[in-house]
Amino acid sequence: MADDQPWKISPNVQELAAAGVQETPSRYVISEQDRPSLDAASMPEPIPIVDLSQLSAAAADGAGLLSALQNWGLLLIRNKLSLSPLSRAVGHGVEPGFLAEVMEVTRGFFKLPPEEKQKNSKLVNGKEFSAPPSAGRSPASCSPASPGCWACTSAPDRVFGLKPHSDASVITVVLVDDAVAGLQVQKPDGGGVWYDVPIVPNVLLVNVGDAIELTSTKKGDMTLATYSRKMKNLAETLAAIGKPIDDEEFIAYQMCRLSTEYAMP
Repeated sequence: MADDQPWKISPNVQELAAAGVQETPSRYVISEQDRPSLDAASMPEPIPIVDLSQLSAAAADGAGLLSALQNWGLLLIRNKLSLSPLSRAVGHGVEPGFLAEVMEVTRGFFKLPPEEKQKNSKLVNGKEFSAPPSAGRSPASCSPASPGCWACTSAPDRVFGLKPHSDASVITVVLVDDAVAGLQVQKPDGGGVWYDVPIVPNVLLVNVGDAIELTSTKKGDMTLATYSRKMKNLAETLAAIGKPIDDEEFIAYQMCRLSTEYAMP
């Protein structure tokens, strides 16, 4: 790459779809030997629903909260104004109308032309980030900007999905799309089985991050998450991620995480 040429990412899925591309580009195709099964199971039991507003009360269900965190590493919290049959569980206090507005704004942003979104990107030459002059000169330093993203396809087993991952955080609070299912989780010590997370409107999903898992269990048994590659529509998910704020604490956590990852068989 010449020094005077700007560093540019490859066209994303939105641009390719607008250009009428039908064949999945090779960079989005996973090798045959690495293709996992697309099958997932239904939840053997509902994801625990905890009433956060009652945790400080004398009759708080501390045992229920502990069970949810130990067995699943995640839980659901609901708004007390929800009219769903599951409205017995309350607690997060965020109005359903506000959650709907946040999701609508998110969908609107991602429908913007790529050049408009790029103005707010943390990727190449975005508002908050500029690529260093040496970026992109070595193939070893390059990777696709959105390797896990490709439009709906008739052969979902051939394309990269969202990489199964745990959250490098203390906790992650997730607002999941209430119209499109696709989120999947793998229970710690659950035999590697993926479970489909059902749609529950106006719910916030709280996932225990690596920082808590490692400092509490020391075993590295994380709750893994991914998205199904069988989805027929676009799903939107918003996450608020809480990490250690003290530098020494964060460095200690990262060292603990690395030692656990490389020590695991």
